[in-house]
Amino acid sequence: MLPEARAVIENAERLALSEHDSLRVLALLENPQAPNEKLRRAS
Repeated sequence: MLPEARAVIENAERLALSEHDSLRVLALLENPQAPNEKLRRAS
């Protein structure tokens, strides 16, 4: 039962991205967008 539970958790915690999406995420991490008005109000 424990190996199956680990497999379920592992599958739920990982997200498979296409190469295009992976590059987009990396670009956003390196150069984040400026906060919008809604985010500024929340902070």
